Amino acid sequence: MRKNRKVFAWFLVAVMLTMILLTGCGGQPAETDDDGEGEAASGEVIKIGAILPLTGPAAATGVKLKYAIETAEEIINGEFPEMSMELAKSKGLPNLNGAKVEFVFADHQANPEVAKSEAERLIQNEKVVGLIGAYHSSATKPASQIAERFGVPFVCGSSSSAALTERGLKWFTRIAPHDGMETELFFEYLKFLNEKYDAGIKKVAVVYIDNEYGVHAYQMVNEIIEDYKDDGFELVADIKYPADVSNVDTEAQK
Repeated sequence: MRKNRKVFAWFLVAVMLTMILLTGCGGQPAETDDDGEGEAASGEVIKIGAILPLTGPAAATGVKLKYAIETAEEIINGEFPEMSMELAKSKGLPNLNGAKVEFVFADHQANPEVAKSEAERLIQNEKVVGLIGAYHSSATKPASQIAERFGVPFVCGSSSSAALTERGLKWFTRIAPHDGMETELFFEYLKFLNEKYDAGIKKVAVVYIDNEYGVHAYQMVNEIIEDYKDDGFELVADIKYPADVSNVDTEAQK
């Protein structure tokens, strides 16, 4: 439940950041043309693509992310002066004369190839000006490569593979911690428990899913534990399980 809430929050932030990046929705007034008109006519709709796992093994999370995005859309398009959020204070996008935002959803089904084709469809057919997604690192990777090819901004809300921001892409950014950061904090916490409460935690095992996210997360643990060997930590097992498995009790019992 806590993880779902965290991911929900990250996607809400991702939506807001996407709009700021795409439209410059800060405190400055909209730019005008020679006739004094803003860049976008009032009533114009700015379309953003959202690629999520709405079906498949992660559908429950994908649907919650969709709720987060729909909440952000309501905040942006409505008027909520009591909220301490820049885009909540007035209706629509202030730097685009109150233009509304519309999110166009696509279901990648936890399939990287589907994520890739859906990204291209959203850009080519739906004419979105930005993309957010895609929860699974394995789906975010090909989808963001399509965005890069078309010069369309892609804001990653929760995919945690550190490799995503090591590709040198111009149009890709992330807002959540990656696996390397999370793994280091994990060992720091175990170290704290040992020092503060004499927890005696020394042996570490990694049970990971066989996809972009899981494999890279395991690699991060394998690398970062080297920095904590003087603290007595030891990697005693690494167990990989298929991406389509919903119960890992057997793997955990090993």
